[in-house]
Amino acid sequence: MDSEQHSYRIGLIIADIEDNFSNALAKGAMKAAAESGDSLFIYPVKYLDIGGPGLLDPKQQYEYQYNMLFAYAKSHQLDFILMGLSSIGFRSTREKCLSVLDEFKDIPTLLLCSKGEACSSAMYDNVTGLRQGIEYLFNERGCKHPCMLSGLFTNEDAVERESVFRDIMISHGMEPSEKNILHIRDSKLCDDVVEELLSLNPDVDAIVCFNDETAKGVYQVLEKHGLRPGRDIAVLGFDDISESSEMDPPLATIRADAAALCEKAFHSVHEMLSSGNMSPRNIVVNTEFILRESASGLINRPLSIKEYQHQIQRYKHLLNDFHAMDKRMNVVSRDMLMFGSSDNENYTRFIEALKMPEIGDCYLYVFERPVLYLKDEPWKTPDDIYLRACKIDQKVFAPPESGQKLTVDEIYGNPYFKAEGKVFIFIDIYSRSMQYGVLMCEIPYIYFRYIEQLCFQISIALKIMNLFESSEVLLAEKEEILKRLEKENLMLGNISNTDELTEILNRRGFVTEAFKLLTEDENMGKGAALFYADLNYLKLINDRYGHSEGDFAIKACADVISKTFSRNSIVARIGGDEFAVLTLLPSGMTGNSFINAVKDNLSLDNLGFDKPYIIRLSIGVHTFRISDSVQLKQIMEKADEALYQDKLHKPAFDK
Repeated sequence: MDSEQHSYRIGLIIADIEDNFSNALAKGAMKAAAESGDSLFIYPVKYLDIGGPGLLDPKQQYEYQYNMLFAYAKSHQLDFILMGLSSIGFRSTREKCLSVLDEFKDIPTLLLCSKGEACSSAMYDNVTGLRQGIEYLFNERGCKHPCMLSGLFTNEDAVERESVFRDIMISHGMEPSEKNILHIRDSKLCDDVVEELLSLNPDVDAIVCFNDETAKGVYQVLEKHGLRPGRDIAVLGFDDISESSEMDPPLATIRADAAALCEKAFHSVHEMLSSGNMSPRNIVVNTEFILRESASGLINRPLSIKEYQHQIQRYKHLLNDFHAMDKRMNVVSRDMLMFGSSDNENYTRFIEALKMPEIGDCYLYVFERPVLYLKDEPWKTPDDIYLRACKIDQKVFAPPESGQKLTVDEIYGNPYFKAEGKVFIFIDIYSRSMQYGVLMCEIPYIYFRYIEQLCFQISIALKIMNLFESSEVLLAEKEEILKRLEKENLMLGNISNTDELTEILNRRGFVTEAFKLLTEDENMGKGAALFYADLNYLKLINDRYGHSEGDFAIKACADVISKTFSRNSIVARIGGDEFAVLTLLPSGMTGNSFINAVKDNLSLDNLGFDKPYIIRLSIGVHTFRISDSVQLKQIMEKADEALYQDKLHKPAFDK
């Protein structure tokens, strides 16, 4: 880089880092950053509307957590943003994609493979190469019954490629229809759609795929039917991903180099920043038809001995690299567990585990306490985040406690941060619905396959550490309660543990009795349930009808909960409008059975109250088996999460 040339901070927001397209975008941006001397920050989110019901793997339901990384990219410390919105939002609606883009309206943005108002864009020439490939299938291969597997309408590239296919079909006297053009939601999970296409079109002789990932799915289904791509049905892809030439048979495709596209876009952004001319630009990258056996049906020339040896050496070199990194990652897994209970030295131990030449500078940012982030709820970034540990030039240290507290914007400018000419990737740290923080570190492109592994390892380590801390707090609370009980007589103890309004246990009483139930030897291994209940619209009752009516509603809830559960259950009012119940589950009963019983009993009671409002409860339950590892705070949090879900469906306030 010229010594007088300014270095800029440019962010790259991409989808799943292990996706071929997103991975290639990162590769191109990294190459351009190395050439320009700019700093690059990569935010590997997942996909909009990821998670939820209907997943093949239920464990994916929390992958929406990665999308919290958008919050770190919305920083005025960045000069420009490159965003792969078309791939990030391919599962979602255009409105949702535009709402995401709107969040970056104050930061200059360039969209990769899509367009937005007042934004620069970098697009493929979807027409030229694809037209060559499809015309080859008609004119050279003699196909009479071609079909297409296209993407969703939110993917602008897919829409344009489908339009090319339709135009060529019409020019050859064929009618495009819902029968011969099918749409897929996920390129990696398209087997069912391919099966449907074959069923609807038994005479199909060519399948045009809107990307190579879809073509890989076509290969798998054809193999199940004993059909060979190229010989029995011609297959054409789009992208020319690295595996295309090595598939069996090699995949004919349209070469659309995502790395080259992002590299060109990055250099254009640097030029815009350098010149001060920020007027939106539209960048177009050429494509070309690559003829291989899946379209021609002809067996390609076999490799020469020299070519074969070169390929073997290349694979051997890659395998050696991955083998060495796998061994180091095993050491990381081991070292992540070598920490104590809750002292700050644990954070430096985490980073010490990453002390290897392949991983450069690292910055571990952690929230003061884990933050709940629920799907489809807006993420609210805490005001503060803590820089707990750093690795700079292979030296690991913890900043002084007085200097750890920062705002999120300050993560790009902490006193130890060296950014110029570097590439940092953000690794989300989370467990289920809880966010712990983020690791910002330098990782070479070749080791991107380990990024999710690092995410999981650090997340597990921080979760265990958090559990240690929670356990110590609970033990301290327990000791404090026991000491207090020793000093007070039974009557004073009953008074201090009872809620004055409802005459059931208060929070203190609940904690005391819950500890007893969870630690008694005779209860070990038994099924139990913790219920959280919340009186709906207490504030509206107080405001409209007076606090005496609010007190009536609270007592009515306490009465119905008490009479629904057995005497051995621990029933308490733990807050103004909140109740908790801990009970052993009788044989044949479920948590939902009790919830239904409480709500049914409350409905009956409402009939006799003669009030201008209806008293209703939202209730959540967490069921578990009692063991030494059960933590009261943890099961209370899970019951509270379940309550939150029930509150989302509470009816409107009844007059």
